[in-house]
Amino acid sequence: MAKESEFKYVEYGKVERKQIDELVAKYNEGLADPAEIKLMEKLIAAGEVDLTSLHELAGLD
Repeated sequence: MAKESEFKYVEYGKVERKQIDELVAKYNEGLADPAEIKLMEKLIAAGEVDLTSLHELAGLD
């Protein structure tokens, strides 16, 4: 799995599919930090993450 800092400064346009899948897994495990959650929100808005792949939506704005 990706280290915590790997996602912090990555713009969503530059995130690879593997990184997105790792971020989704980290989010689903409840281990995503606030910066990663913001990135997840951007990826959802961009259509890169399907809401059905997330176990819960409580952490998202």
